[in-house]
Amino acid sequence: MAELDEDGQSVVAKIVLTGVPGSGRSAILQQMADRYAHSSVRVGYVAGGEVFRTDFFWPDALLDCRRLRVRLFAVSGSPSYNAVDELVLSGCDGIVFVTSVLGECLQRGRQALRTLVFNAGRNGYELDSRPVAFHYTQADRVPGFRPELADEALGIPPGSVARFATGLRAGEDLCQAVEWVVEWVIREQSAGQEPLVP
Repeated sequence: MAELDEDGQSVVAKIVLTGVPGSGRSAILQQMADRYAHSSVRVGYVAGGEVFRTDFFWPDALLDCRRLRVRLFAVSGSPSYNAVDELVLSGCDGIVFVTSVLGECLQRGRQALRTLVFNAGRNGYELDSRPVAFHYTQADRVPGFRPELADEALGIPPGSVARFATGLRAGEDLCQAVEWVVEWVIREQSAGQEPLVP
């Protein structure tokens, strides 16, 4: 659950991009940073992987006029220890699972999804009641691609989660899945709130 920032005037939501190495998580985070955070991205190096982070205020205010501050994280590469992914998931409010739909990546996606379920459970994150979106990348490289085929390859009931597919074309909107998760957090924060009227 998103928490109040130190200033008491904003709510902080942590969103994590997780999934298969080489599927474009850092590119998604960079496009979000370009769109909302003046391209500001911080990078840290941990156990053979990189942790990317950007931090920005969502343009729309909550019903009670507070601002939503989004902290977006992505682990890139293949850290030596599962603890890195587990640590990044700690306290998160939303998850975007990213995998390429190309054969080998999609096969590795099944194991990455099992790891996500394990790590989420250890962090008390209930995947069936919290915002989780799947982002399938490189969809334009698979003739006749349909999201339900990727769902099936990952072992999930087709259409059971929000999913978004993008290709490699220049100008492709990579932000849709993250924005969907942010909007979920906003709806959750606004539930039961009364709009402030000046």
